[in-house]
Amino acid sequence: MNKYELINLSKFYNNNAFSYIEYYKNGENGDFTFSGLQSCYPSEDLPDGDELVYLNEIPFIFPSKCKNKQNNFELADQHIHIQNNKYKKVHFLGSADIDNHVEQVSFYSKINIYVRELGLTNWLREKPLYNEKVGVRCSKAYSLKGEHDNFKPTIWHQVINIEDIEDPINTISFRDNPSVHIFCITLER
Repeated sequence: MNKYELINLSKFYNNNAFSYIEYYKNGENGDFTFSGLQSCYPSEDLPDGDELVYLNEIPFIFPSKCKNKQNNFELADQHIHIQNNKYKKVHFLGSADIDNHVEQVSFYSKINIYVRELGLTNWLREKPLYNEKVGVRCSKAYSLKGEHDNFKPTIWHQVINIEDIEDPINTISFRDNPSVHIFCITLER
């Protein structure tokens, strides 16, 4: 496990993307989509919350699935401080709620800023557009109007290679884009 650094993102979470059947039936759904459609991933199809999970052989701290608890962050100028170190790759679990997006991610060292692109496909698309892997694929989506089994919502596993950055980095920064959601980040040394 010392090859990986798992980032606890709970203090950055600002969105609830998960729901259970009894919640939407009571009008208590989360609201993943920026457009306010109150659509969500079904919690029962997701890994255990607040637990270490392995997806595509990479460890992640999967967020809580508790009712009304935030479990992802919409990009909103977050600056995430990490252990000052050299890393090879950054693994993300995320998705876009409207359309597909390529966003800039900045990696800070003590002396430089390195900018890379993070592409995330829409959560309702079957195939990735930016070479992501499926992190988690669900059997249906929820909204206040019910279950939608014609959709198979996905949380994508995307990787940014930063092996070429020779400085130890200490911060990861995002711009403002409420249609892009991050659930988990794991750094690989």
